Formats: sequence, structure tokens, C-alpha cells
Amino acid sequence: MCGIVGGIIKGDIGSLLIDSLELLEYRGYDSAGITLMTDQSELNTIKTTGKINLLKQKYLQSNTKSGSIGIAHTRWATHGSPHETNAHPICSDDIISMVHNGIIENANELKESLSEQYTFMSETDSEVIAHLFRANIDQYKDPVLALRHTSLKLDGSYATAILSRNHPHKLFFSNFHSPLVIAITDHGHYIASDHLALLHLSNQFIYLKPHQHGYITLNSIHIFGQDGRPINPKIEVVNIVPPTIKRKPSEHFMLKEIYEQPNVIKQQIEQHTTHWNPLIEEQLHHIKHILIIGCGSSYNAGLTARYWIEACSQVSVQVEIASELRYRQAYHKTDTLIITLSQSGETADTISAFASLKKSNPQLTSICITNNNHSTLTRMSDFTIITPAGPEVGVASTKAHLSALFCLYQLAAKLNHAQAGQDTLDDPTQLHINLKQTLALHGNIKQCALQISQYNHVLFIGRHLCYPTVIEASLKLKEVSYIHAEAYAGGELKHGPLALIDANVVTIALLAKDHLYDKMISNINEIIARNGPVFIYTNTHTDPFENNALVNTIRIPSCQNDLLPFIAAVALQLLAYETALARGCHIDQPRNLAKCVTVE
Repeated sequence: MCGIVGGIIKGDIGSLLIDSLELLEYRGYDSAGITLMTDQSELNTIKTTGKINLLKQKYLQSNTKSGSIGIAHTRWATHGSPHETNAHPICSDDIISMVHNGIIENANELKESLSEQYTFMSETDSEVIAHLFRANIDQYKDPVLALRHTSLKLDGSYATAILSRNHPHKLFFSNFHSPLVIAITDHGHYIASDHLALLHLSNQFIYLKPHQHGYITLNSIHIFGQDGRPINPKIEVVNIVPPTIKRKPSEHFMLKEIYEQPNVIKQQIEQHTTHWNPLIEEQLHHIKHILIIGCGSSYNAGLTARYWIEACSQVSVQVEIASELRYRQAYHKTDTLIITLSQSGETADTISAFASLKKSNPQLTSICITNNNHSTLTRMSDFTIITPAGPEVGVASTKAHLSALFCLYQLAAKLNHAQAGQDTLDDPTQLHINLKQTLALHGNIKQCALQISQYNHVLFIGRHLCYPTVIEASLKLKEVSYIHAEAYAGGELKHGPLALIDANVVTIALLAKDHLYDKMISNINEIIARNGPVFIYTNTHTDPFENNALVNTIRIPSCQNDLLPFIAAVALQLLAYETALARGCHIDQPRNLAKCVTVE
């Protein structure tokens, strides 16, 4: 992980590859590199730790002769530290150069068998692919046959792009459970792990399926299945405008994307009747159970949706972390609707968990909610709901999360109408206005964040709909500010977390004027009694803790309780952003994190 680009064209390709690599920069990475094959079939590799602009400088300052064929990569470390030696491309002497996304689970076993013949220079699992491909070429003489046998020996997930000095006019590739696309242009062919890297060059793509391998040349594409038979690929035309990814005038993408949320929600409100597939609504009449699958913020959105759906229908809802569900033996009735949530549509754990469910019970109906219409999950699902969030660059999801959350709210409302013939959820038509009012509190939230930034431990608490909301808020704060943060249901304080409370642990409480208001007040009092400072975010106009030195109250816009998760999410996103800013953190690309998690 994390980004692959490559190609073979008429003319020099070096600068084009680096430009394409920059379009994947939002995913997060710790090193970058490029290999170019010269007209004399020499492999020239340049690598660096840090950002792509450093790679670009190194490339421009080098004496490297560009060529018409090359591969490039941004790496997010999984095996081996972020070091230039571990950066991709990985080479087998000066014969093979390759890039790899994914994890090779049997790397140690393969390394042991290859170590007698080859010297391993890196700590990566990826290096076994380079040496194994080279060994198989020596054995089988045919590079395509060698690539097939290489793939058959790899356990785990992978997308690869490989150059061989002895086969100078071909760029080889293989994939298994890691996205890879081919772009077709009038000046050659490209390959990438995401079509976003190539949209400025082409709108014609081939989306490779698992167990496919092959090679591209200047004028041809050759794809083979696991059995070695040629495949006639489907070419898809992607008619979307290449995204313009600029953060200015905002200081960070995260802030820009937080401020885009009212318009995103307004668009979804306006599309409420026209955007939905009527076949989805038809399915809702027959559903008795819903299984929501996701990771991170997507999982948290599912937790919130459970409250909405179960409150307004006779449908039971189960929300599962994909990385756990994929390894559980679970039974689901045929009248169960599967909802997968993934911003990229390429989240490895979610894809694997969903694939296992479909294999065990292919009759289950499925809906994918994603921000990427051309993704693995959309191709696997019966129906797709595309969030209109647009490109999101900040690793910590904001507008994509809120947009997916609103899709779930709409789904709950349609389910309620389909099964009960009425609408019991609160009307969201003014929600975008409430969100703008929340953004107007930025200054007050910033003052709160300056105080929060002085603490190293933060406890979030909430009840009912506020509980999953503070789980998401806790995730945001730890992602971008590196503060240790936890979230608990308010009623759980006495069952353990109170042991942590003292003057050095700050609590952020989300207080709603709902049926649990008095109980939440009692929970906050339990913290105050133990000298714990508290910041309360509330949609109420009263202040039961007025003049208490331990309590600060931030009043967010008054709203109906069903809509509070949206309002609170934006306020607490701003809190996370301003806290991270005060602590001098790398906000858009937090350490150790990647935007699209395509490995387990």
C-alpha cells in the first residue's frame, strides 16, 4: 500500500508518472519512488522517504535518462520501517523492478526458499515477488507463464506492476483483492491502483478482477485468468470530470471539507426524490433484518443508523466491524438486507466480509453506500447509493462520513414509509441551514480546542443517538491530534471508566434534550464530583451547571434530536481540527494512517 501508477507511451513518461502519483497523494504514505526503463533497456530507480515533491526534485536533479516505460509508487509501511531501502520500486538486482500494494502473508516462507539464490535488501514482504518472478522466468522462459506461477504461490492480497530488463517493451501486472485498473489512450497504455490517478489522461478503463494477470505494450493489452486463458476485457467509459483538488483559501483540506458539508447535505436533500433507485425502495417492503458492515467512520455511521431504523420500523439492525465479521461464523436469514459502507469502495476488510456473506447465502440483497461509483464494492453489490461528497483529501473523513450518514437517514425514512406508510423521523429539509449555523460557532469551538490541546487524555460520553456520535468524535480527535481519546455511553461510567477521572482527564459530553437528559446530567455530575473538567456540547438552552468552574458549555444550534448527530458531528470535527492545529500536527495526512485501506 498505497499507490501504483505505471505506463508505456510514445515519448518520455517520467514526469507524467510523478504527476499521476501526486493525484494519489491524499491517501497518505511515507515514501515514494519511480523506475524508468531507458531505450537501452536499463532500469533506473529513484526513491526517497517523505513526500512526492522530494521525489520530483531528486528526479529533476538526477542524470537519469527518462524512457517511454516506467512504474511509480507511494508506500504506506506495513512490513519494514519507512526507509529508503524499503521504499518501492523493489528490485531484483538490475533485472526486475516492481511495485506492490497489499500484504504477502507467506512472505517469510517464500523468502526462506529464495534466500539461497537471491540476496534480500529490504525488510518488505514485497521483495519476494521480485525475486520469485525472476526465478520463474528463468525456469519457464515465458514471462506470462512465470507471472501466473508467481501469482499462484502468493498468499494474501496484491496488485503489482513489474518491469523486466529482458522484456523491455512490456509492463507486467497481476492482482488479487487489491484494486488495479488499465487506462487506454491514443498515445499508449497506463496502469494504476485508482482511476483517479489517470482521469486527466483518459476516460476509458479496464477494471481488473481478482486472479487476473498479464501485460500492456504500447499498442496492446493482454489479460489472462488464473487458468492462463486469455480474457477479453470490458472497457468502461468513465464520464466524470477529473477532480480539481485544491485546498486554498483554507489552510488544510480537512477544514475545507468540513466547510463543504452544508452544500453536500443540501444537494442530498434536493435529490431526495430523484436520486433514489425505485428498485431499492421496492426491496424495503420485504426486509425484516439489516446487517450493516463497515470500518472506522463507516462503522460509526452504521451505529447511528441503527437507532434511527429501529425507532421507526419493525426491522432489527445488526452493525458489524468488517475485520471481525470476516472471521466469524454468522447466520443470517434470507430476508436480511446487507448494507456495506466504504468511502472508497475498496476497503479490504469490508470487501472480504461481504464476499464471505454472499458466498454462504447468495440470496441476500445488498446495498453499497460509497463515494466511488467505480469500485469493487459497487460491482459486487445489487444496488449502490453514491454519496455526492466529491473528492475528499483529508485522511480523517468529514464530508464523506456525513454524506454517508445522511444516506442512511434517508434509507431509514424510506424504510419507515415503505413498511408503516408514515414518516416518523424528523424533517431534515432545514439541516443544511443548521450546519451553517454550526460553522458560525467556529471561533467559540477554537477557544475550547486551545484548552483541550493541553490535555493528553480525553473521555467522550453520550447516550442514545449521542453515543455513536461521540464514538466518531473520539476517532476524529485521536486521528488528527494524536491525543488518547475514548468514548463511552454515559451509563457505563460506573462500570469502569470513572477510575480514570481526575483533574488530568478532560471529558467532552454531548447532551441532548431527550428522554435521557436527566440521566446524562447525573453522569456529568459523577465526573464533576471527582474533580474532572467537562466541556458540554448541547442543543438545549438551559445550563444546569452555570457558574461551575469545572464546566464549559458550548451551545450548538437548536435542532430536533433525530438530527443532532449531524450538527454535533460538524461541531466536534471542528474541535478535532483546531485541537490538532494547536498541537502542530500534520492534519491532512496524520502519521501512520492511509486514506484508502486496501490491506488487512
